[in-house]
Amino acid sequence: MDVADFDAETAKYDSRPAWDRFFLGYPISFERFDDAEREGIFVGRFEHAIFVIYWAIGLSLLRLLFNKFVARPIGRWGKIKEAPVSPPRKNTDLEQVFSTCRGRPKKHHIERGVAVTGLGYKYVARWFDRRRRVGQPTQLDKFCEETWRLTYYFAVSVYGFVVLYDKSWFQDPMLCWLGLGSQPFPDDVRIYYYVQLGMYVSLLAFIARDNERKDYWEQVIHHLVTISLMGFSYVQGYYRIGSLVLLVHDFADVFLEAAKAAFNLKYQATSEALFVVFAVAFCASRIVVYPWWILRNVAIGLSTVAVRMGGYNWFYLVLLGTLQILHLFWFRTIVVMAYKFIAKGKLEGDARSDDELEDSEDDDDAISVASKKDR
Repeated sequence: MDVADFDAETAKYDSRPAWDRFFLGYPISFERFDDAEREGIFVGRFEHAIFVIYWAIGLSLLRLLFNKFVARPIGRWGKIKEAPVSPPRKNTDLEQVFSTCRGRPKKHHIERGVAVTGLGYKYVARWFDRRRRVGQPTQLDKFCEETWRLTYYFAVSVYGFVVLYDKSWFQDPMLCWLGLGSQPFPDDVRIYYYVQLGMYVSLLAFIARDNERKDYWEQVIHHLVTISLMGFSYVQGYYRIGSLVLLVHDFADVFLEAAKAAFNLKYQATSEALFVVFAVAFCASRIVVYPWWILRNVAIGLSTVAVRMGGYNWFYLVLLGTLQILHLFWFRTIVVMAYKFIAKGKLEGDARSDDELEDSEDDDDAISVASKKDR
């Protein structure tokens, strides 16, 4: 690509207002967006968020219908546990200690419960574990979540590839930066944005009631960062690089959700094979392709095209870097799961989720026996 083209565009907008220079950097300007609209080019605006809300509501309703008429029947056919965890044996002292917990009970909570009641450490730990699980999603609820995500990620990955494979910036990512502020915004790419933004808003709305994970806050940060990146890239005209970021991220999740669904259906061998594919896809897409194809391109593109970094551009770089930090965090989790898989010869489920507690009528009696041994 000829750098002289970029220099010409930069010189054209050299004398624009200080507000534009600070926030947008070169060569973007608010006047350029207005000119593009007058020329009949679609320009993203913050008021278009109403379309995202429509998609979020529609996808949430579709999820409820999918769970009722598709996922739950499949889960019941697979004899996935549907009954909720029953409350532990009533203990006022332990209940009082549990009320002081914020989230998962820590070691000092258990030790305090032992001191107050005189019961064994194992008994108190399991009592707290069961008490915490009361009212949480059942195994069937988790399966419904997994199959919904599997269906969505598969559909949106296929759609994203079909939409982008013939686009010029898919073949040459540097074209993401040519003509910033006046690039046409194709309808199919705009729908891709609306659907993805709507889905992440929906996921953020459901995250509190979905399967509790050890990486709950990392998931919240990921969704907020993704929504922020998509929203600001939409209104600033960075939709080309934004669409590539989305395409890279959705691919591996298909195999993750498929592996978890197969695991809950007791298809152990299938689940393990899918986990291996997911691990390879995750490492390839988010540890190799994302930093090399996306982050590197953004750094080169902004330094070449923007010349002077605007406030929004620094904001993008921070958010994109935050995503990569989260990728490394989850990469560590995958390595831990892979190590256990190799060491034990079998997959033990999602390391981010709580281990399922077996709930039976004799469980409290079994804990009582364990507590006597523990003393």
